[in-house]
Amino acid sequence: MEDSGTYTLMVLLQRCQKMIACGRLTVYPPVSVPTLRASKTPVIENMEPVVLTCDTNGENIEWFFNGVSLQLTERRKMSHDMRTLTIDPVLRWDSGVYRCKVSNPRSSGTSASLMLNVKVW
Repeated sequence: MEDSGTYTLMVLLQRCQKMIACGRLTVYPPVSVPTLRASKTPVIENMEPVVLTCDTNGENIEWFFNGVSLQLTERRKMSHDMRTLTIDPVLRWDSGVYRCKVSNPRSSGTSASLMLNVKVW
C-alpha cells in the first residue's frame, strides 16, 4: 500500500531527459470476507423493522436476495455507504436468503447466506 502514488516515466534521448508519461498507481488491500448480520430474526410481519448490516473492509458493496440483485423499494432502504439495509415494515415476502458481496479492483468476497424468517402474526 505504501507504493501507491504518482509515478513519472522519463527516458534519455540523445543526452537529454524528456518526460514521456506520468500516472497514478493505487495498491488495494485484499478484501476480507464480509459478515452479514440481522438486528433480529425471526421478525414478526408488520410489527417491527429489520436492519441487515454488511460488516466489511471493502467499499464496493452489492446486495442479493434469493440469489438475485436486491431491488430497493419504499420499504427497502439502503444507507449511503451501502453497508446497512433497512426493511420497514417487514412483510412475509421479505423472508428469504440475503447475501452481500464486497469488491475492489484486486479482490472480492461474498458473505455467508443469512436466512431471514418473517413470522405472520
